[in-house]
Amino acid sequence: MGRFGVSAGILLLGVLILVSPLPLGCVHCWSFFLLLFMVNLGSLLLWKDGREVSDGKVEALLYGLMGFMVFQLLPMPRFLLKALSPSGAKILTLALGKFNFHSLSLSPSRTLIYTVGFWSFLLLGWILWSRPWKREEVLFLTRAFVLLGLWESLFTVLKFLAHQKRVLVFWGASTGYPTGTLRNPDHFAALMEILFFVSLGYVYYKIKRDGFSRLLSSREVIFLISPVFIAFAMLLTHSRGGVVATGISLLFFLQLTAGRKVIPRYRKFYKIFLLSLMASVILLGGVFTYKKGFKIQRGNFWALSLEAFRDYPVFGSGFGTFPDLIETYRKDPKFFSLVVHAHNDYLEFLVEGGLVGFTLFFLPLVLVFYGGFQRWEGRRYPLVKYLGAGFMAGVVAAAFHSFFDFPLRIPAVALVFVVVFALATSIGRLRRER
Repeated sequence: MGRFGVSAGILLLGVLILVSPLPLGCVHCWSFFLLLFMVNLGSLLLWKDGREVSDGKVEALLYGLMGFMVFQLLPMPRFLLKALSPSGAKILTLALGKFNFHSLSLSPSRTLIYTVGFWSFLLLGWILWSRPWKREEVLFLTRAFVLLGLWESLFTVLKFLAHQKRVLVFWGASTGYPTGTLRNPDHFAALMEILFFVSLGYVYYKIKRDGFSRLLSSREVIFLISPVFIAFAMLLTHSRGGVVATGISLLFFLQLTAGRKVIPRYRKFYKIFLLSLMASVILLGGVFTYKKGFKIQRGNFWALSLEAFRDYPVFGSGFGTFPDLIETYRKDPKFFSLVVHAHNDYLEFLVEGGLVGFTLFFLPLVLVFYGGFQRWEGRRYPLVKYLGAGFMAGVVAAAFHSFFDFPLRIPAVALVFVVVFALATSIGRLRRER
C-alpha cells in the first residue's frame, strides 16, 4: 500500500481516470495507443494484488469470446469461407477477384487493432471485478471520478460563458455545443451521466455517514455540489439521449436507495409508479427526439445496419469492419451522411460479431451484473449501499444511451465505464472495516 492507502495499480488507475479525456478523448492514434499501454500496465500491477473470486461460467464465456475473435482472424480456404459466410465470400470476390485463403473478417488489420484495444479494456475490467477490494481503494477511485466530473463540468461552463467552441480553447475542432475536452456532445453527455450517478452516490454516503451540517463545514463540501455542476454541464450539450438516459437511471437510483424504506403494503404501488414514470420518460424522450429530425439520420443508419446484419447473421463481418462494410449498402443518392458507426452499440456489435460474438460478450456481462446486484441487495453497510447504487445507476445510464449512440467506443468513456462496471459488480463483496 502506498501513501494514499492504495496499491500502485489503483493509484495509476486513478491518475488515468483524471487524464483520460485528454487530448480530445484519446481518439488520436498516438494518444489511443498510449492509453492502451497505460491500461495494460495498470492491469499488470493490479494482477499482482491477487484474486478474490472466480466464476467458471463467466470465464468460460469470455475465453469463448477470445477464441471467437481469433477465429475471425484465421485464414481459411475459400470453400470453407463460402460455407460459413456466403456474403463475405461474395464481397471479397468482387473486391479481390479469385482468392485461395481469407479470414472471416473482411478487414483483418482492422479486426486485429480492434481486438487489441477491446481486450485491453476487458482484461482490466475482469481483473478489477475479481480482485479483493479495500474501503480506501473504492473511495480513492470514487473521488477520482467526482474530481473528473467537476473539472470537466467547470471547464464546460467556462467555455459556454466565454462562447468558446474549440475543444481545447486554442486547439482542436470546433463543436456546436460545449463538450468539455471531448469532441462530440453525445459522448460528453454519456461521460457526464456516468459521473453524475457516481457523485450522487458519494454525496448520499457522506451525508449518511457524517450528516449534512458536518459535511458543509468539511473540506469535502465541494463534493456536495458536484452532482449539480455535472448535471448542468450535461444539459449544456443538448444531448437528448443523455437527458433521457439520465432520467431513466435517476428513477432506477431512487428505486435502489429509497425502495427499501417504503412500507411493504405500499411497495407494489411504489414500483408501479416508478415504472410508469420510466415509461413516460422513454415515450417523451422518443417524441422529442423524432421531432428534431432524429428519425431521418439514425433511422437510415439503423436500416443499413439491419440489412448488413441479415447478410452476416452468425459470425459477423469482423470486429472493426463496420465503416467499410456499411458503405456497400448505401443505395439512396439523397442520403449523404458519412456512416462511421451504427449509432447503436448493440446493433453495430451484431453486425461485426454476429449472434455468436454478441452472445459471448453480452451474456457474461448480464450474469456478472445480476450476480453483483444480488450481493449488493443483501448489504446494509452505507458505503456499499449508496456507492453501489450510484455505480449501478451509472452503468444503466451508459447502457441505455448506447441504444442511440456509440459512447463506449470512445476510449475515455470506455475506461470510465469499465471501472464503474467493475465497482458496481464487486462492491457487494466489500467487507465492513471496524
